[in-house]
Amino acid sequence: MESALNVLKSTRPQAAILDINLGSGGTSEPIAEELSLLGVPFAFLTAYNDDNPVVRKFPQARYASKPMSLYQLRQLLSDLTRKDAQH
Repeated sequence: MESALNVLKSTRPQAAILDINLGSGGTSEPIAEELSLLGVPFAFLTAYNDDNPVVRKFPQARYASKPMSLYQLRQLLSDLTRKDAQH
């Protein structure tokens, strides 16, 4: 998580895909908060359902379930980076 937050200090990605559970009790919530502040579109790709508190906290984020095929992943990235899809 710290590495991702450090990258966001110097780089603004076009989009991001986050897993909620980062292990050892950590979540990607701080990264999602920073992406929201930067206006970067992102999605949660997770085994959790869309009723998860972290997912609910970011209604602007897309949600996708694991497992995901390569085709579905490409489509998700395409959707996130489309100019007309961004708020």
